[in-house]
Amino acid sequence: EGREGYSNYWGKVCSKSSVPTPRMYGFQLIDLNNDGFLDAVLASGIGYQRFFLNNPEASKGNRFIRVELKSTVSNVHSIGTTLIFEASGLEPQLREISSFGYGNSRGGGVDDRIVFGIGQNAEPVSLTVRWPSMKEIVIPLTGLGLSHISNYSNPIIVTEDIA
Repeated sequence: EGREGYSNYWGKVCSKSSVPTPRMYGFQLIDLNNDGFLDAVLASGIGYQRFFLNNPEASKGNRFIRVELKSTVSNVHSIGTTLIFEASGLEPQLREISSFGYGNSRGGGVDDRIVFGIGQNAEPVSLTVRWPSMKEIVIPLTGLGLSHISNYSNPIIVTEDIA
């Protein structure tokens, strides 16, 4: 157990001792602390929430890149878009934007953030964005300024243009 309301290991998510007693109505996997690991939030119908951080000790010092999509052609949420992020020394990372979560949700929600973990030493190389309109954009990220690394308020913005 970590601080009140947090658990450091996924195994405790499934153990009876860590699941709150009120009936759970919502479950969301999101990266709460932008460390590149998915965390879990459980919500009940009476406003009780429980947060489970995915091994935060292992992620200290890790960095991330945040991407924001602006779709002007396909759809407002960029549903159907595929992103492939490459960084030195890491396997390519894939993100697909799906419609899951945009429907009626009881206690859950949609996390529109797109975050790629780059660890402590990797350097961003490229980002490939494939829009539902079949347009593909490859953005070189070599030499990316420090203002975009581990800065949630300064994402890399990619726009789907008509041309």
